[in-house]
Amino acid sequence: MATGRWAAPIIGLFCASVSAAADRLPRLHALTDEWTVSGLSSGAYMASQVAVAHSRAVRGVGVFAGGPFYCVGIDVRRAEGECMRGAPDPAASRREAGRLASLGLVEPVENLKRTRAWVMAGAVDEVVAESVVRATARFFEGFNAPGTVYVLQPGLGHGLPTRDFGVDCSATASPFLNRCGTPAVARMLAHLVPDSAAVNEPTGQLLRFDQDEFAPVLKRFWKTTSLDAIGYVFVPQ
Repeated sequence: MATGRWAAPIIGLFCASVSAAADRLPRLHALTDEWTVSGLSSGAYMASQVAVAHSRAVRGVGVFAGGPFYCVGIDVRRAEGECMRGAPDPAASRREAGRLASLGLVEPVENLKRTRAWVMAGAVDEVVAESVVRATARFFEGFNAPGTVYVLQPGLGHGLPTRDFGVDCSATASPFLNRCGTPAVARMLAHLVPDSAAVNEPTGQLLRFDQDEFAPVLKRFWKTTSLDAIGYVFVPQ
């Protein structure tokens, strides 16, 4: 999910396979130097990584059921252990961010002092422990405490809360959109983009686009890219 200074957000989703062909992504006049990134589960880990690596442009990050930056590091055993069910050290992640920045591998961590963060954990999530998600909030609090919000959603399993769409709030099941009586994405965007106009019933177009052009040629040839062939973007009116 990514937003610019729009009355309603531009939201990009990396989705499951779709057989029909899609058009190229059109020019949308979106800002490239000021945007937000957010995700659920592995997408939430992705969001934290992108927010740190590209901190000059990323003004806000939304994390639903994901752990802190560089949690796994080079020890793959941590991926399904400490970084899923443990209690990662947010200070260690901040040190790694500083180290990687000093090597020029990510952008300067000083940029994170203006990054707004919105972090949510599910109270009954049995996939990613609340302690892991809380570590993410503490990671961002170490750079910008006033701009960081942490929410523990009662009754939420492993999914993204909606007002009235999807599976039961406590479920961990496809499509991982959970009926919890709360529009979590709207709350997130209101925090990440506080100067945007509120829109109760946003209008626009949901477009399918071909993501192949964003994957390196060799990865496309060997089918090793993690991007699906089809992506979706909501373009507000």
